[in-house]
Amino acid sequence: MAVTSKESDKKLILEIDNGDSEKLSIALEKWNFKDIQSYWRFCLSVLIETENNGLWIESNGSPVRIMPAKHSLKDGQDDGK
Repeated sequence: MAVTSKESDKKLILEIDNGDSEKLSIALEKWNFKDIQSYWRFCLSVLIETENNGLWIESNGSPVRIMPAKHSLKDGQDDGK
């Protein structure tokens, strides 16, 4: 799985391949988004509006809190700050 990025001025270019590309396709289909732009806007809005940097989802009929993996955060923080 790989996502690489390149930034210049006010532009961000993402290259998504392998398993990440497949997961993106699955999410687009599952949520019935009309295009990738709508998908990214929704994802960003959810992350921006979420309090305490954690989300609650339903998995197998039970609520589960999900948060970014510790290795994905600056300085390995896990407290959502």
